[in-house]
Amino acid sequence: MANKTVEEIVAKAKSGDMAAFDLLYREYSEKLLKYVVKLGVDINDAEDIVSDSFMEVIEHIGDLKNNAFFSTWLHSIAKNKVFTIKQKEKRYARVDYSAGDGDEQNDGLDLAYAEAAEYNGDTIMLPEDYAASEEIKQILADTINSLNPDQRDAIYLFY
Repeated sequence: MANKTVEEIVAKAKSGDMAAFDLLYREYSEKLLKYVVKLGVDINDAEDIVSDSFMEVIEHIGDLKNNAFFSTWLHSIAKNKVFTIKQKEKRYARVDYSAGDGDEQNDGLDLAYAEAAEYNGDTIMLPEDYAASEEIKQILADTINSLNPDQRDAIYLFY
């Protein structure tokens, strides 16, 4: 994508150019996978969400009004798919989210770290991982967890 802008590639994809879709997939699939994992989805479901998101892009690329917002649109599609999966999980299954260490306050954080460690051996850095000490890391984690979901997503997208 170095020679062409996203807008140009999206325009080609809108005209049905499958090579343009391939370029978009190669550019965004790994970033999108990391984003979905950061939203708390296990790696297998995250891979499915990424695939489903790109299938939806292929079906509805013509609905994108401003080609420059492709990345935002793609991430919105994936976020909606994550929301749908989480709603179904709440409805149909009770899952034990405890890490089993007796520290219920940090269970979500513990699960995020465990999920990140499983991601193909690749390190997924959560925002609090950039902290210099454990105390600052905990403060950051608590602060991020206290944000509303949209603000938290913005932080995850940035990091």
